[in-house]
Amino acid sequence: MMKKNISTVGLFLKFLKIGLFTFGGGYAMIGWIKKEFSKDESYIDSKKLTDYIAIAQSAPGMISLNIANLIGRELKGIKGSLVSVIGVMVPSIIIISLLANFIYFGNGSEFKLDIQFQNILKFVLISVVVILLNAASDLRKIKKRSFFDYFYLIIVFTGVYILSIPISVIVLLNIFVGLIITKVQRKF
Repeated sequence: MMKKNISTVGLFLKFLKIGLFTFGGGYAMIGWIKKEFSKDESYIDSKKLTDYIAIAQSAPGMISLNIANLIGRELKGIKGSLVSVIGVMVPSIIIISLLANFIYFGNGSEFKLDIQFQNILKFVLISVVVILLNAASDLRKIKKRSFFDYFYLIIVFTGVYILSIPISVIVLLNIFVGLIITKVQRKF
């Protein structure tokens, strides 16, 4: 598959569109990003995009910014990284600034939302759930899960919710276990 070339402005506009029309955060963007950069257009190889999604999920920070950074850097270097991140951020900044007008403060530091705005959010929530379910379905197809994956999920869930182990400790343990598994796999 031949890779297409994209201009810096085109890259900015793609991420601006993704940031503007995708509610639900970075996970909701995954399907659209795959469509825009790998399926409909041949900007990035599908396997490389899957790797970028995995890196973006595990890296600190917002997944949407991490994906924009990785894709932008792949396609246009540092300049592409910068315009991609700005493109995906601008709609959120504008929307949050506009929505701040619908928040009013009641007694003390308690804030309330305008009733019309609450109704709008109810309808947005429905679309977010559908988009997230679609993204989860796409992610599930990436890798077949093994018995170990489900067993590990149960162990982590038990540690966090039943034994009340701090999440920071769980993350550090996951890093440690991941390093051990990688080292063992390289030996065999």
